[in-house]
Amino acid sequence: MLFNSDNITIHTDASADELEVAVNKLKKDNGLVGLGEYFLKAQDDYNVNALILLAIACLESSYGLSDLAVRKNNLFGVDARDSLKGTSQYGRYFDSKEECINYAAHRIGKQYLEKDDSADWRYCNGKKDIWSIGMKWCSKKDWGDKVVDLARRLEEIIIGVRNDHSDEESENYKELYLELKAKVDKVIEILNEVE
Repeated sequence: MLFNSDNITIHTDASADELEVAVNKLKKDNGLVGLGEYFLKAQDDYNVNALILLAIACLESSYGLSDLAVRKNNLFGVDARDSLKGTSQYGRYFDSKEECINYAAHRIGKQYLEKDDSADWRYCNGKKDIWSIGMKWCSKKDWGDKVVDLARRLEEIIIGVRNDHSDEESENYKELYLELKAKVDKVIEILNEVE
């Protein structure tokens, strides 16, 4: 099973490579290259489905290309409150995208899915569906539907790749992955020089 929108604690059986191939097919040039293993680690650490986490990151960061993602490594819109838009306080800064994935998964797993007295306003009263999370995560009412739509599109790609998998395609995906990773690394290097 790749994901269950009614219970996001059920782990995906997708591999890191499958997650990356799926997002690369969905959006050829993206800022999420090389992060599949971190989504799976976050799933293991915090019991939040990696495909759902990837779908949230795709939505919240425009596939890792939003201003918050590029300048603050913020893939999930963490602390990007509408009331702070246009200020320097809009969105939390992370040292890396990997750190952001870990932080967001921790927040969802330990404060939305489990009760944390220090953040009890986030707790979803034992509900594990993406729509309950969305009602507290985002001010937009259709957020949960958008996450599920992205997760389904990622799932379809993974299933298609599994069904059509061949050695030649696998090699092409690996080459594409390495090419995209090199481009992203170059962009990060340029951005770091600018700062």
